Amino acid sequence: AKEQDDDERRDRGFRTLYTLPAGENMTEYRLTVEPEAAVVIEAAIAALSAPAKDDEGNPDTRSAPQRRADALLTVIRRGVSAPEGVPKSTKAQVVVVIPFSDLLTATQGAGVTMTGQVLSPGTVRRMACDAGIIP
Repeated sequence: AKEQDDDERRDRGFRTLYTLPAGENMTEYRLTVEPEAAVVIEAAIAALSAPAKDDEGNPDTRSAPQRRADALLTVIRRGVSAPEGVPKSTKAQVVVVIPFSDLLTATQGAGVTMTGQVLSPGTVRRMACDAGIIP
């Protein structure tokens, strides 16, 4: 358990966000995060990046990467529009499946998110601190 905690703490230390020029008028962002942060980002983006029909019922013409970029901007706009740090929309949900006994006691094993990311029991326990748990 201590080794996993140390590994996870080390991984958080490698979080990076680079800003790079991409052509004349564009900017590229390159983000590197550990699995725990990745599942939070994925949950927030997935909730907002499904294809959506326009007002006339026409199909969404944006590519999946364009929809994901739009979803990320929506998340950020919502965050900055809540001046006191209280979001104005519901939280994104991260669903993790792990045997309940592993959640309580195991130092080995893994939890798996609905999008396929694998998380250590320690990470799942930490995320469960402010989560709803359905045994």
